[in-house]
Amino acid sequence: MPRNATADRTPSPPRDPDAASSSGRAALSTPPRSNPLRRDFLENTLGNKDLADLADMLDASSHPWALTGSSALLMWAHELGDPQAMAIVPHDADVVSTETGVDVLSRVRVPTGVEGERPKERGMCFNFTEALSVDLIASSARKKSFGVVPDDVHTLFGTPVMSLEVLLKSKMAAGRFAGEIGDTAKVMQSARHIELIRTLIARRDALRIASPVRPAQDRQRYLARTIGHLDANRDDAPSGRSPIVGRFGFGGAPEPAAERPRRAFRRLDFDAAPDRSPGGSPPH
Repeated sequence: MPRNATADRTPSPPRDPDAASSSGRAALSTPPRSNPLRRDFLENTLGNKDLADLADMLDASSHPWALTGSSALLMWAHELGDPQAMAIVPHDADVVSTETGVDVLSRVRVPTGVEGERPKERGMCFNFTEALSVDLIASSARKKSFGVVPDDVHTLFGTPVMSLEVLLKSKMAAGRFAGEIGDTAKVMQSARHIELIRTLIARRDALRIASPVRPAQDRQRYLARTIGHLDANRDDAPSGRSPIVGRFGFGGAPEPAAERPRRAFRRLDFDAAPDRSPGGSPPH
């Protein structure tokens, strides 16, 4: 891998905090904390400070969460470098969390931004700011199209987002629902996003094929570099090549056993157990 639901809807009106009982209110248990990588990307690259502030608030809830919808699609577009998908302009933030997490987040008191005005409780759909509305979605077996938190979550630029496969399912479900209620604009929008997601999946898979991950070879290269570094200052390393590197098959001829220095730290035999004398003690 490389580096590292746009929908126009009217949010529910904020509830009056005085009308709710004190037991029904939830406040953040810890102050919002910020991820520097995430804030730089969301605020500077995407130009969405509100989304960066929202992510800090979601983190402070101490419940797992992930972006889905067009906000997640836009982040995948930047991750995979697709210019067409990068042109998406999300109008809201769709957030998936566990059922418990959604219950807590839906009752969090959010500052209104008006000096002297008390924070107000929000519901499943609320205005985080005047420019950013939020939809909370509970991850459960009854809502498979929205994915499962945290199983279907990936981290892009320090931000948890749902996988491309889950985004595809959710967009297809949204398109079907829009068709059932006769929302032509939503159907066309979902079709466009489905096309972009399929392009991103193909792009991701092509990048994986071009740069396959070879764990065994990577481990060999790491060991070779590490052992070579350890032997760099050894006086008995012939012609600058580590005898240990040759012994483990990373290059060079194996060093004859009779010429190996008999030192305790040289007993790095990965391919055979140390020979023990009849007395039971390994040779030194």
